Amino acid sequence: MTRRVLPIALSLLTAGALLTGCAVAQPETAADDVTGVVLGDALAEAGFDGSEPRALVESLDALRLSDRPANLIVSVTPTELIVQPEEPGERRIPFADQPFYLSVAPYLTQTHPCTFHSLTTCIGEQRNQPVAVRVVDADTGTVYVEESRTTADNGFTGLWLPRDVRVAVTMTIAGKTGTVVTSTGLGDPTCLTTLQLT
Repeated sequence: MTRRVLPIALSLLTAGALLTGCAVAQPETAADDVTGVVLGDALAEAGFDGSEPRALVESLDALRLSDRPANLIVSVTPTELIVQPEEPGERRIPFADQPFYLSVAPYLTQTHPCTFHSLTTCIGEQRNQPVAVRVVDADTGTVYVEESRTTADNGFTGLWLPRDVRVAVTMTIAGKTGTVVTSTGLGDPTCLTTLQLT
């Protein structure tokens, strides 16, 4: 996240945007463009299908920033996807039958607070970077993920994990490594922005 965007995200967060996790300023004309009809079927208007929650999550999180729908906000909580949270056309898509989705934004110097990942507004520092990912059960040592991948254009990489476990998430970019322990229970965050690479 750039230095210009970070203060904007923080100010929106304190103004009541906690549900969306991360937020960036929308164009000033956006409010005029958003109508009750659009909000009521925001996914369809943006060309997305909400019938397959896992596919929807992966599609939105992989979008290039330039392709993000300007008026669409979709947040991931441990139990549901929330489309247009706190808007008149808010829609909730049950998600509890899926593995736990944790989106991680490793960083060197710039990060931001985040609890529930916003698939359409969150931006991390390490965009489009090769990253080695290892996720193990913090109690048993079981390895859940061990692979090389590339962070998305939003600076995050998404992980599908078993529910109700404690995990140690380790990421390495360009020789710098960080590890954070988190959990995948009903009250746990789906957005991890505290993994600092050192």
